[in-house]
Amino acid sequence: MSDISTGEQVPTTRLALLRPVPADAEAILRICGVTEPWVTVVPNLAAAQRLYAEWDEHWRQHGYGYWAVRAHADDTILGFCGIRSMTMPAGPALNLFYRLDPATRGQGLAAEAAAAVIAYARTHLPELPVIARIQPTNAASHRVAERAGLSRAEYLDTDSWHHYVTPADWGRA
Repeated sequence: MSDISTGEQVPTTRLALLRPVPADAEAILRICGVTEPWVTVVPNLAAAQRLYAEWDEHWRQHGYGYWAVRAHADDTILGFCGIRSMTMPAGPALNLFYRLDPATRGQGLAAEAAAAVIAYARTHLPELPVIARIQPTNAASHRVAERAGLSRAEYLDTDSWHHYVTPADWGRA
């Protein structure tokens, strides 16, 4: 993985994670509009634009957020990956999000992007744990979290979510 140059750009071997811009709403719809049992679907372009606005507001407030995952080869947006502030019962945390175009899955791109985001968080926000909250039936997402370096944290689980975390012992009573 390359060195991280700025908060708005996180490079990896095959990817460039860039802060989204308003025109990326079409890619948000293309990628987050795909129906899958474990995610909320973005139904139309207006909803994608609202979601972009939420993401942009988080960036404005915190200086980090979700990045557009682009291929170095042709600058195509392959998906989105990043961190968002959240509060867990054990305290403040960073929620790790990743969602890639189904056509790109199985190539290790989600794990590559997630690992870069986790490295960014550990470097720039070391006081906050990174948590992935995953639906129990989403086996691929569980594998991505593990490959990206998160540890399974069954002690944080609820009926609806399985949790992965770094540092590994965060939130343990």
